[in-house]
Amino acid sequence: MNQASMTLDCRAFKASIGVLAIVAAVAAGSGTAMTASLFGALAALALSASAALSALFELAGSDRDRVWRGIAWAAFAPSWIVFAAMLVHAPLSYLDGLRILATGLLTGGAALRTWRWHAQHGSANPGVFLPAIFAIIALGAIWSGAWGELADRPVTAIGIAAALELCGIGGVWVMEAVVPRSISPETVGPIAAQAPIHLA
Repeated sequence: MNQASMTLDCRAFKASIGVLAIVAAVAAGSGTAMTASLFGALAALALSASAALSALFELAGSDRDRVWRGIAWAAFAPSWIVFAAMLVHAPLSYLDGLRILATGLLTGGAALRTWRWHAQHGSANPGVFLPAIFAIIALGAIWSGAWGELADRPVTAIGIAAALELCGIGGVWVMEAVVPRSISPETVGPIAAQAPIHLA
């Protein structure tokens, strides 16, 4: 009973922060039209917090690879802070560095979320493609290949990409809260056996 209650509470928490992340992403994406570097940096800081939260979610997981994903997410948190600082302080001076760093963060984040979704729901579930879709759209915005009108505003494109990544994370959290978890036995880590109790 307590386990079921904890599961429902965790799913409700994920749904709540997922919706908040989506709302924040929409606000940040809209704000980039006014001050691209500021709102892009705010989105990056939110992504840093979401990476730290994702690392905590991994600790509560049950598959054998959760530790490695948790370590990776923990490394992503300071990386997004560095990205936010670069975006605020003279971003045009190191535009290529921003694009390369963002590409690594977006690609790595999508890979970790896909990995987690595959471990929880299997590859047959269509939700496994959601992180990759948002990452591809965000990468298209960064390099301005998909959106030609952003070619003359690279900082705005990078800010929009950060907002898209935040929206993608929120969407994945909402889906994790809605879609029932179905872990296959082979992906679950070893469970410690209970020691027998001997009465004197």
